[in-house]
Amino acid sequence: MTIDMHRETATILQFPLQPRLRLEGGKTIAGGYERAVVVVDTCWYHEEAVRDATPKPERPKPC
Repeated sequence: MTIDMHRETATILQFPLQPRLRLEGGKTIAGGYERAVVVVDTCWYHEEAVRDATPKPERPKPC
C-alpha cells in the first residue's frame, strides 16, 4: 500500500488566439469560425401547458 500523498494538479492549456481549421493530413491553417443556424421558437405549447396548470382564482359567488 502506497502512503504517498502527492496529487497531480490540473494542467492549464492555452487556447489559440486565432481560430484554426484542421485539414485532412493533420495540418492546420488559419481560418474563421463556422457559423451556426439559429432557430427561434416561441414554445407556445409550453406556455399553454403552464397556463392550464396554474390554478385559477376563485370568484366570489353572486348573491
